[in-house]
Amino acid sequence: MSDTSLAMSKLSRWTTSAIEAPSPTISEAPTVNIKNLAIERVDSYKQNNSPRLRREWSFWSLFAFSTLILQTWEAAASLLAQSFLNGGPSALLYGCIGLAIGTSCMYASLAELASLQPMIGAQYVWTAQFAPRRFRLFAAWIQGWLTTLAWQSVVPGLAYVTAIQIRGAIILLAPTYRPQDWHICLIMIGLLLFSCMAAVLWKRSLPMVAILVAVFYFLIFFAVLAAVLDRGHYASSSFVWQDNQSFYTGDMPGVSYCVGFVTMAAVFTGSESIVHLAEEAHHPEVTVPRAMMTSFVVGTIGAFAMSVVLLYGVTDVVAILNPTTGSLWIELFRQATGSDAAAAALTILPLVIQMTSLTLALTSASRLTWAFSRDGAFLGKALYLDQISPTYGVPLYAIIANTTVSVLLSLIVIGSPVVFQGILSFAALSNYTSYLITIALFLYHRLVNKGLVYGPWHLGKLGVPINIVATCLCTFVIVFIPFPLVYPVNWGNMNYAGPVFGLILVITTATWFIGARHYFRGPVLQIRVAGEAGQGGGNVFSRAEWLNDDNVES
Repeated sequence: MSDTSLAMSKLSRWTTSAIEAPSPTISEAPTVNIKNLAIERVDSYKQNNSPRLRREWSFWSLFAFSTLILQTWEAAASLLAQSFLNGGPSALLYGCIGLAIGTSCMYASLAELASLQPMIGAQYVWTAQFAPRRFRLFAAWIQGWLTTLAWQSVVPGLAYVTAIQIRGAIILLAPTYRPQDWHICLIMIGLLLFSCMAAVLWKRSLPMVAILVAVFYFLIFFAVLAAVLDRGHYASSSFVWQDNQSFYTGDMPGVSYCVGFVTMAAVFTGSESIVHLAEEAHHPEVTVPRAMMTSFVVGTIGAFAMSVVLLYGVTDVVAILNPTTGSLWIELFRQATGSDAAAAALTILPLVIQMTSLTLALTSASRLTWAFSRDGAFLGKALYLDQISPTYGVPLYAIIANTTVSVLLSLIVIGSPVVFQGILSFAALSNYTSYLITIALFLYHRLVNKGLVYGPWHLGKLGVPINIVATCLCTFVIVFIPFPLVYPVNWGNMNYAGPVFGLILVITTATWFIGARHYFRGPVLQIRVAGEAGQGGGNVFSRAEWLNDDNVES
């Protein structure tokens, strides 16, 4: 039997339903190369005429989306105190530079994958595509859970940061107010419910809203810089660039410096969020990677500039470590501007940005939940998580599920804010782990598969060294993210990211062996058999479960 007829017979065996058309004879069939099959995401709702996700996101709206998720200069300001705990200001600034270089390689690698395979599932789909055949489904299962839960954790994390700032502004403006942890929980719930409604009701308006808020975001950035620089009283350059004092009381200064160094890792997490909108973007194979890299570069410049300016404005390190308002953000701006009113204004104005960012994060998280559910994970069918609402054109039940889980997680704040902060660290740890797995597998295929086909946005000959730097960066960050910020460690100050991450791995692995390995078939893809360059395609098969077949080559 010829290679062509053998390939066609395999494809017919892999599918559950094929488009009704006469099978081509060997003489009529195009030349088939299994390695170069054109693979497209199947729309599982196309078959029953249910609504699909509309393509509404352009390059500029995707750029705005990624920029607002990153919020690099705001995140850098919020994490400034950790630099004083570990490594001092120099660890923060040089960490920003070092991580910017490494993270640029990481996002360039992810952008190349997004151009090759622009799909909502992103990391878990790429893992399924490039993992060894024997472990494809298991790797996709673990990766899908890690990525989905990471973004699920981002949502209450953003709500928590926003709630802290709201409470801080209240403390600043109303000195008689007595804050309680449950107040933070209530504010978080209110923010989450608002974001849920916005993600559903404003679906078609979100691209334009993101662009407008992004413009406001940049205006606030320059306003903050002007307010801080206008004071005229600055810290010394030796303090900003050379000080490596640490309030970390352990006897491991090298570890302390590394912990402070990776503090900025959380600042650069989230640019790949727009990949989860790939099925709603115009020309995603081009617009998604370009928007991802552009927003990262712009955000990195903003984070570094804001970090330098705010460090020059610091006058009392002890007050920053123990802010009277409970908000590091407010204490930083109080010292930098020398005015409570200016600090309150610079706290209230960004709330519009943060509420929009929360809505966008919920949007991204819900798309991941929906995609993973339609591929057979969770209880998608039973809970309707794999459905698109015909009324609103969004995965309504997935949005509601993500919001419900976020509300439940917010209750942890009442019992232990430290444990809740561990969940936030878990988001960064899980994301970087998913990046490492994906890029390492892609690097392996890049080295051994000389016929690997790339998308229109690719790294060319620089791909291998860039992938290597990305894997090294991810490994370094993964090692030090779970370290505690202070020493000695006790139940009240430990970093719970490691235990939470380990628990998630145990649970997902157990569910795989208990039942998932019997029903989870991996990402369900649509395979088009394409002819030689310039020729038309052959038969199209609608549900090709190629990822579970030992005879399929990547």
